[in-house]
Amino acid sequence: VSWTTRCTVTAADPGERFAFRVHAIGVRRPRLPGPIATWEYRFEAVDGGTRVTETWTDDRRSWPDFLANGFDRVATRGKTFGQFQRGNIRTTLERLKAVVEEDLRKAA
Repeated sequence: VSWTTRCTVTAADPGERFAFRVHAIGVRRPRLPGPIATWEYRFEAVDGGTRVTETWTDDRRSWPDFLANGFDRVATRGKTFGQFQRGNIRTTLERLKAVVEEDLRKAA
């Protein structure tokens, strides 16, 4: 299942932090407004590279449980949204690492 979101960047501190808030969601267009999620990426220099920490916060506290649970079941094929997002976070970080490593190879 895929969907479209409307987001607002809430932090953009080069080399330190990037964050955005998702505030509307929909199948083709983001028609359902309201707090959805907050994503944050923190960057920390470590020996030989950069540690990237990705955080997802479920902001749907104002959603009725039946609506959030129904959306979760459809969108995640039976997983909880937390389980689903942990997989997405892993995938994002792996792809980010691959792109950065490829860019470093090209620059060398």
